[in-house]
Amino acid sequence: LFADVDYLAMHVAEGYGLLRVMDVNETPNARDVVLYEALPNELPRVGGIITTAMQTPLSHVNLRAIQDNLPNAFIRDALHQAGIDTLIGKYVHYKVEQPNFTIRAATKTEVDAFYESRRPAKGQIPIRDLSKTKIKPLDSISFAESASFGVKCANVATMRKFGFPQGTIPNGYGIPFYFYDEFMKYNGFYAKAQAMLADASFQSDFNVQVQRLADFRKEVKDAPMPPWMMAELTTLQRSFPADTPIRCRSSTNNEDLPGFSGAGLYDSKTQHPDEGHLSKSIKQVYASMWNFRAFDEREFYRIDHFVAAMGILVHPNHENEKANGVG
Repeated sequence: LFADVDYLAMHVAEGYGLLRVMDVNETPNARDVVLYEALPNELPRVGGIITTAMQTPLSHVNLRAIQDNLPNAFIRDALHQAGIDTLIGKYVHYKVEQPNFTIRAATKTEVDAFYESRRPAKGQIPIRDLSKTKIKPLDSISFAESASFGVKCANVATMRKFGFPQGTIPNGYGIPFYFYDEFMKYNGFYAKAQAMLADASFQSDFNVQVQRLADFRKEVKDAPMPPWMMAELTTLQRSFPADTPIRCRSSTNNEDLPGFSGAGLYDSKTQHPDEGHLSKSIKQVYASMWNFRAFDEREFYRIDHFVAAMGILVHPNHENEKANGVG
């Protein structure tokens, strides 16, 4: 269908950044205009997107472009196009239009001014209610309790009251922000994160950020939980039949904020019956609060990292699904 198509504007917009040819396994930074010859499975915030592989309007790459209002286009053989090939590794202004695109050299001053103009002028402090201290069944969680359990958990709990046929909306539990906060304090992780963010090399080098955050996530996954928390998670795990895989879904207080969706920033994990204690998957979800893509988005939108909190929606996981989507 597209054999004779050499250019397709996926999202009309303009941006600035460093033009880089990316491998699908590399992590770009927020000021890169990325050129991919294959579509990556996930993409953090970038400055613009060029692919030599055909996209679809609902591809992950284009949804990211729409969310962040980034220029995004399919350009056949982009690496070998005059006007692009000589700009690789340089700052550029990149504009996607119908029926064509423009790309030119840009100064760092232009780049800095562009990004500063797009950041919110003031910081955002997410609402974090730590007064709910117990794991609760979904049927006892109200929509108003999103400030304690996160929007995803509160929305699913509320949807169980909509009158859908039995089984349409999963049954399960919510683990409140209180658990995340107590786990972080128990291990001194807030102080460690503050020291990491204050380090001059962390502030100035994206590669250092990627590595230090990866090291920090490993610490979170390997850390002990308070005994009382282990006991409550044991009770939660035993409430499911022994052969049930348990889905642990991230549910934070820094999603669906004004001008900030937070979609796809955090990880959800499945605890399979042969994987031991449920705390393993819970800590993996907690660690995802410090994904590079999540940190970078919060930093850009001036969202307080230390008021950000992770709740968890817990329900049976369905293996071999025919379809799985998120609205």
